[in-house]
Amino acid sequence: MSRAALQIYRTFLRQANRMSKRGVELEIQKPVSDNWGHYGYSESGLAYQASAMSQLLGSSLRIFPGAEKLDAAALRRVLRENFKLNKVASPVETPRLMGEAMAALRVLLEQLYLHRCSSTSTTEGVRIDATSKFSTAATAYGRSQNLFSYRIRITNLRSEPIQVLGREWSILNDKGAIMVHVPHVSGNAIVGQQPIIPPNDCFEYISGTDLDTPSGLQRGFLEIAVLDNGRPARTFMATVKPFVHMRPDVHRS
Repeated sequence: MSRAALQIYRTFLRQANRMSKRGVELEIQKPVSDNWGHYGYSESGLAYQASAMSQLLGSSLRIFPGAEKLDAAALRRVLRENFKLNKVASPVETPRLMGEAMAALRVLLEQLYLHRCSSTSTTEGVRIDATSKFSTAATAYGRSQNLFSYRIRITNLRSEPIQVLGREWSILNDKGAIMVHVPHVSGNAIVGQQPIIPPNDCFEYISGTDLDTPSGLQRGFLEIAVLDNGRPARTFMATVKPFVHMRPDVHRS
């Protein structure tokens, strides 16, 4: 293994050690878009993980993690197996492999950032995953330097279809002041939609917010209807666990 490859390998291991100390288990995520208002149905579970890995790394990895969550031990195993496969790479292949290793390291660092800005909660069989990221569109549109995009993924783990009817949001800055409050009004929808989600399916959408501080917090609820023959049989409020809006420079500090 070349000196440069060894340095990259050791950098990966340092990240694995930090994950171990903090008890971090990553669920690999696709990047969060800056396309506010975008929505649609998506894969869920291991199918989503596989799709995300393929999108992020393509053919860079020969050995993939085989579970939905990537902990420190799994990361070390994946590193060891992938570096071992390329241990006797020819000089012609080395530049390509080094580029792929650097790309994989950038993906890992981005995933650790998204993990810190995410939350997961399940209420009566409805799982809600929320993920925020600093929006690079801030300077392009002359907006606040603390502009954030966030993705909400709603997965139906129930045996009957559900419909998302509305939402309630509170968005706070890092001083605890409420910057945005969207009160719950029955049927106030999400991005103008009231999607029906069949069992084991997932619906996701993108939105955003800006803050007057480099970080903040968002929490809320989604109004969910359980459907019977296409009609709401009952409704309940599904919790969206608080998730962080945070600029990457704050994350690294």
